[in-house]
Amino acid sequence: MPQNGNVFGYKWFLNNVTKDWDALVEGDYESVFPLTWQKNIWGSKVLQQPILARELGIYSIHLLSAKRIAAFLDRIPNEYKKATLAFNEQILPVQHANKDWKKQPNYQLFLQEDYSLLREKYDAQLLTALSTPHAGLNTNFSLKPERLADFFNLHSQEKNKTLKYHALLRIMYNALHRGLGFAAGVSDEKDNLLAVGFFIYGHGKLLNLASAVSKEGKHINAFEILLDLIIQSNAGRPLVFDFNSNDKQYAWFGALPNHFYEWHHKF
Repeated sequence: MPQNGNVFGYKWFLNNVTKDWDALVEGDYESVFPLTWQKNIWGSKVLQQPILARELGIYSIHLLSAKRIAAFLDRIPNEYKKATLAFNEQILPVQHANKDWKKQPNYQLFLQEDYSLLREKYDAQLLTALSTPHAGLNTNFSLKPERLADFFNLHSQEKNKTLKYHALLRIMYNALHRGLGFAAGVSDEKDNLLAVGFFIYGHGKLLNLASAVSKEGKHINAFEILLDLIIQSNAGRPLVFDFNSNDKQYAWFGALPNHFYEWHHKF
């Protein structure tokens, strides 16, 4: 198993977020570098980060030294004319390509402490929001994927929502089939959804794959309530809660930025 594995590198995940990908392989699959690509308007192949996959890069059972990273980058076939890829957090920029790397934050929270200790790290404003009573709220930890995807498509502010809708459905069903994920939501007394999220376990992490909140949900902090419940139900476990976002709002939960790098290159 790779030392730096993550959910995004699973074959079933890649097959459901992009139709076109190749891979560079070292030895007997000791290291694998997925090359996700698409054709630009001129018909040329370009390496592109697929939707819903924050980071990929080189996965290896070996130490990811600068020499090994550079060797993989140098062996990318010249049929690809351009690259915009995000590498997993254990891959650091190699010296000869520093100009091509862009540092990106991603917020994460260690969950191994008791919930009471984790809650002590919450921001005062968050604690106030969570302590405000809201009658009639219900939580559902077995939400139907279609209902979550419909809500995401309606309320998410992200780009390419239509593409993400279909990919998200495929990933959710694959994760549920493998017993790796769950869909959760907060709704009002009339069962109107206010906030949703799909979460996947893997490689010592709990990943917030996709989430959304309605305008009504924002007014009553429904998304914060949902995340707090996720933290509470997983507290004390040897997990990292990966919020899968560069949004500083997650610092309210005591999360810290764990950086990864985007690689931009023209061949």
